Amino acid sequence: MPLFYDAQYWRDRADEALVIADTLTTPEAREPLLDIARAYRRLEVRAERYAAHDHMAPEAAETGSKG
Repeated sequence: MPLFYDAQYWRDRADEALVIADTLTTPEAREPLLDIARAYRRLEVRAERYAAHDHMAPEAAETGSKG
């Protein structure tokens, strides 16, 4: 499955960004990381919605074609 459709991948990236943001002490440094984490969460939601609608059957993901 392409990473774009993998909600867990985006969830993990958001969590990593939040961990890094928690280590930063100034809002100027922290806010961009929080923005990135929010963007990753939006990608996570999109991937979940896509999977819920079953746009990519397992066979299509393996062959690279839509089914």
